[in-house]
Amino acid sequence: MRLLPAVLGALTVPLAFVAARACGYARDTAALAAVLVCVENGLVTQSRLILLDSPLVFFTALTLACWAVWWTTQRRPFSRAWWAWLAATGAAMGCAASCKWVGLFLFPALGLSAAKDLWDKIADRALSPRRWLAHAAARAAMLLGVPAAVYLFWFWVHFAVLGATGPDALMMTPEFQASLAGGPRVETDRDVYYGSEIRIRTTHARSGFLHSHLHAWQHAKGSGQQQVTLYGYADANNVWVVEPAFNRTVDAAGGPVPVRSGDVLRLRHRATGRFLHSHDKRPAMASSDDQKFELSGYGFPNFPGDTNDDFRIEILHGDRQMAGSATQVQAIYTKFRLVHAGLGCAV
Repeated sequence: MRLLPAVLGALTVPLAFVAARACGYARDTAALAAVLVCVENGLVTQSRLILLDSPLVFFTALTLACWAVWWTTQRRPFSRAWWAWLAATGAAMGCAASCKWVGLFLFPALGLSAAKDLWDKIADRALSPRRWLAHAAARAAMLLGVPAAVYLFWFWVHFAVLGATGPDALMMTPEFQASLAGGPRVETDRDVYYGSEIRIRTTHARSGFLHSHLHAWQHAKGSGQQQVTLYGYADANNVWVVEPAFNRTVDAAGGPVPVRSGDVLRLRHRATGRFLHSHDKRPAMASSDDQKFELSGYGFPNFPGDTNDDFRIEILHGDRQMAGSATQVQAIYTKFRLVHAGLGCAV
């Protein structure tokens, strides 16, 4: 993993020489440019690290070098060399964008250069309108179509190579894990009922499961009750049991009762038996924020709980392809939030 950034960092040096020569500078000037790139502290350090920046800089330099060389073929438009260097420019642009989206800045940079060239060609009386349109179409195909194809190609390679599960698959969504060879094959009820054992995963970028364990909150403004946090991996401490709200029951005589949008319910932590709970206590990560409240696990043997265990479930949206997922909680398909019945704050 260190070898690739190091090699690409080293290859950026001759690219600086090629680009300078293609721009018309003398050999000694181009050599000076390459030497300056070679000893530049930021690039030297960057090439020693396992980061995406060294490949990004390499493909950016490759794009500019190919573009500069392509300009040297302008006297022979539509020749093999002309097409080859223009296609190479587009391919390098696609690779730069595939490294990091910062590489997308190459598109307006080269796009403005190409637009300026096409604008100048309008004044060329020897160039017919059909020939001018051919120039425009060639640039659009090579500088837009080829980069898009290269970008999608690397995604195809990525999924073709990384088709099997592994230890880091636990950081991905359950849906993605199930799509991998050797991944978990979990069968579960589609509908969530009272009494169901569930795991709840946030849809935010830093994904994690609602989690609790036998550790108490220790911060100054906290309650000292059991911690409730997010945890990125699936384990037994992520499992919660859906139960009716405090002092309420559901009539299951006709079969399991589904959980619907607007229901007030409680979540009991299966491993410790304590209910998901909130109250007028400050949270550990925002102890000075009066608009945020601590989330904890509360309860003890033979204690029925209290109203601070009650949460209202509000379905935000379902899946159009799954009927009923917008009104009734369904595994995978329903996105919802939990709102504390007393405080009115969402988890």
